[in-house]
Amino acid sequence: MAHIHRAADYCSFLVRLWLIAGPEGQRWMGEVERVQDGQIWRFQSLEEIAGFFESPKRFLESEGSSQAASSP
Repeated sequence: MAHIHRAADYCSFLVRLWLIAGPEGQRWMGEVERVQDGQIWRFQSLEEIAGFFESPKRFLESEGSSQAASSP
C-alpha cells in the first residue's frame, strides 16, 4: 500500500559532507538540500548540521534563495 504525504507533512533532504584541511587541522563542512524546492543550507561543522535537524519547524518554512546557516 502506497503512503501519500501532504507537502507540508513530508520533506526529503540530500546531505553532502566533505573534509577540509587547513592551518588549524581538518574540519567537516557540509550542506543540506531540501529536495522539494532546492533550498540549500551550508554549514561549517557536523555540530551545526545536527543542530539544524533538531528543529523540525525549519524544514517546513519556505525561505527564498539558498543561505548559509552560519558565517565563516
